Formats: sequence, structure tokens, C-alpha cells
Amino acid sequence: DRVFATLDTKTRKMRLPEARDILLNDTVGFIRHLPHSLVASFRSTLDVVNEADVLLLVADAGHKFVRDHLHVVRETLSKIDAAGHTIVLVFNQSDTPESKEALPALMEAFPDAVPVSARTGRGIDALLTRLQTVVPEYHK
Repeated sequence: DRVFATLDTKTRKMRLPEARDILLNDTVGFIRHLPHSLVASFRSTLDVVNEADVLLLVADAGHKFVRDHLHVVRETLSKIDAAGHTIVLVFNQSDTPESKEALPALMEAFPDAVPVSARTGRGIDALLTRLQTVVPEYHK
């Protein structure tokens, strides 16, 4: 919840239910009204985005500016030439009172989004199923 709390990209291996391994890269979050000079500074950190097969766009469903946040991310992706990637929109914190109130309208506006709760685990199976359908399978 703090600006610039996470500046390093982290990569972790994950196994999908069908026994296929994928790599997840957690990048820095995007910030509203980020000056262009700072976008340029983070460009090398965000370069991992351009090498991804699929982007998970995780947003706090109950945040009052969630739609603005989504707009900023899409705008930033465009600035770093990554707008054409497959994106899976994930609404996290779906178990909070704010999210429960906001989710019906968000799901109407973004019907392909996957609501999850990292705290309770609700929706994680649906997210894994979605990943299995959108992550390309590579053969050696």
C-alpha cells in the first residue's frame, strides 16, 4: 500500500494443475500521474513485461480509484510498447466489504476478469484454470 515499496522484479516458478510449469514475474506497481521521466527510469524494470506471454493485471477491487488504476496500467503498457499482450484482469481482495459492493459493477464492465482473494484463496482455482487456457504451451 506504499508508493515505491516494491522496486525489484521477482520471479517464481509455479506449477499449473495440469502439471505444466510457468514462471511468474512480479513487477513494480504502476502509479497514477507518474511523471514521464520516472516511466523512463522504470523502463528497464518493466522490460520483463515485453518478454511475457501473458500479463496478470492485479487490481484491488475495492479501491475507490480501481478504474483509474486500470487506465494508468494500460496507458503505461502502451508507453512501453506492451499493449498488445494477452492480459488476464484479476480483481484481488474480493472478500472485503468495499470489494463486495464494487464487484457487481466491475464484473459487468469487465466480464472476463477473475475475482480472487489472496487471503482466503477464493477464486484461485478459477485463475489457475484461466491461466491454463491462455498461457502458450511450449514444446522442446
